[in-house]
Amino acid sequence: MATAQKARTTSTTLALTETKSLLFTKNLFRAMVSSISYMRNLFPDDCYTDATVGNLQGFKKLRPENDQVAKLIEWIERGVFAALEEKYLSSIVFEIYEGCTGRDSTAGQGTPSKVVESYTFDVQYPESLSGNPDFIDPDQFTKEELKRQW
Repeated sequence: MATAQKARTTSTTLALTETKSLLFTKNLFRAMVSSISYMRNLFPDDCYTDATVGNLQGFKKLRPENDQVAKLIEWIERGVFAALEEKYLSSIVFEIYEGCTGRDSTAGQGTPSKVVESYTFDVQYPESLSGNPDFIDPDQFTKEELKRQW
């Protein structure tokens, strides 16, 4: 009985740790994209609001105040985060381009001509803790091993 209780408790703890890690990663990515786009004046000031991330204050958070911002937020929330949750994502590249050429270049709809800045965010998933936590044998991990992986 005690072993079954210990297994359930460890499994639940691992699931919560993985959930918290995913939430932290999402919030960190949101904060980075918002901060980069704010510092580079990619969108008007009314597209941002003041935000707090953890104990850190003074961040600017993107708001869907126009179609371009709404499209970026949707790409992050439905594309990037869906791939992150399914553990398909290995890296995210956020690039800022200078100028557009071709059709609708005056509206920013053409082909980007030159990369000005590029940010790559690599994602790693611990192999031993991926998948359904219900199938993890808690006795195979020591406390030190779990701390090292997370």
